[in-house]
Amino acid sequence: MVRDFIGISHRPAHLQARLRHLRPIVKLYAAAVGPSFVLMDDNARPHRAAIVDDFLESEGVARMEWPAYSPGLNLIENLWMSLIYRRSAPPATLRDLETAQQEEWRLLDSAVVDHLVTSMIALCTLCMKVPR
Repeated sequence: MVRDFIGISHRPAHLQARLRHLRPIVKLYAAAVGPSFVLMDDNARPHRAAIVDDFLESEGVARMEWPAYSPGLNLIENLWMSLIYRRSAPPATLRDLETAQQEEWRLLDSAVVDHLVTSMIALCTLCMKVPR
């Protein structure tokens, strides 16, 4: 997953290499979504490193702002957890992990995604009502 690709190492050389590989993916995805594209990540340190901020800014990618400690508001985290819990044993190798991820994505029921989207609308509505 792209989210894990960014988070493996915090060293600038590794981040730069990853960002070089991510550039074509980000550009294609942002172009497919259009001008309303907003990156949805979280407040994890690797995702908020200055080098990542600089990369996203240089690509013209807008980033969604999150309250601190709010993993429940991140659709990807919720989806990721639903995929993880379907596996009985953790993969032993990186190749096993890749195979397991591909299999779980293939088997993913669209109703799970629909439910997450519907619940996200309700969660965001509630968050907007909370006084700051």
